[in-house]
Amino acid sequence: MRIIFLDYLRIFAFISVLIGHLYDDILKRVASDQGLHISLRTLAESLMPFTYGGGAGVVVFFLVSGYIITHVLEKETPREFAIKRVFRIYPLYMIAALLWLATDRGTPTWSTLVPQLLLVGDLFKTPYALNEVEWTLRIEVLFYLFMGLAKLFGWLDFGRRSWVIAWLMALTTLLLFILPPLPGAGIVKQGYITLYAPFLFLGSLIYLREKNRLGTLTLIAMTTQVFLQYFEGIRNFQPNWLNTHFAILGFLVFIAGWLLRDQLSESRWVRWLSDLTFSVYLFHFWLIEWIREAPGIHLLSPSIREGVTLIIFFACCAFFHQTIERGGIRIGQQINAYWRKEA
Repeated sequence: MRIIFLDYLRIFAFISVLIGHLYDDILKRVASDQGLHISLRTLAESLMPFTYGGGAGVVVFFLVSGYIITHVLEKETPREFAIKRVFRIYPLYMIAALLWLATDRGTPTWSTLVPQLLLVGDLFKTPYALNEVEWTLRIEVLFYLFMGLAKLFGWLDFGRRSWVIAWLMALTTLLLFILPPLPGAGIVKQGYITLYAPFLFLGSLIYLREKNRLGTLTLIAMTTQVFLQYFEGIRNFQPNWLNTHFAILGFLVFIAGWLLRDQLSESRWVRWLSDLTFSVYLFHFWLIEWIREAPGIHLLSPSIREGVTLIIFFACCAFFHQTIERGGIRIGQQINAYWRKEA
């Protein structure tokens, strides 16, 4: 059964990332334009903390992922989970990465390309693909491995032993804080795994609390730990974030959606936009720039050009979702059906 409130949260997340990466300058201009009515300036200024660098969107993405992965592991075996995740993530990601390379990025060596395509580049200090948005997927893959092993070894049995996974997540979060960052390339050295990965655990524990498999005090304790380590972590890794609120705002947006989960209604348009989340995330940071400079489009006036660019962009995302992403999902389902039949 579809979890409706997650659709709304996914849409918020990709809008936050889209604006934060590509349209932040528009909000800043509106907020500072004294020729505009104060209401418009105030609205733009109030939106800026939710879109700063796309940070709030990434926090929501990770909370959603932690929640949904725990949900699906309640019903799936580790093998079923692994097969579904591989065919859910890799086909569309690989196509996006190869297309990104084809847009005048040069010819990478195999030692760079293979780790990038397999999302294991942090082990080889490989640069990030897709204008660096690949970093979140590398963390996702590590989280899938963590949760799959937890299910395999019985640490995630959704019964009286749910406290085991809670303690394991708390310990892992602490180790991420104590140990130095992974010796990877680019932003991994800036503490992104240390700062962001615990929100995956937090999303998982929120799900377990919803199902009454964890106590409220345990969830509060873990939330406190995550944020205390986050606040201290940005002092060490990202001091320019000391004047931002996006982590708390992203968390509050998720909690608001979770608390309203029984009131939010299903909508065909909401579902359609939510389904595009993965393709929007993979393609936005480079495809929009490429479309803007395409023959004919770059000659249009700025406002018309942006409108046409977004229409083409979302059409492309819809195409890749319907063909590559859904095709991969169907293959994963067929493989799992075959294994169940053989068993």
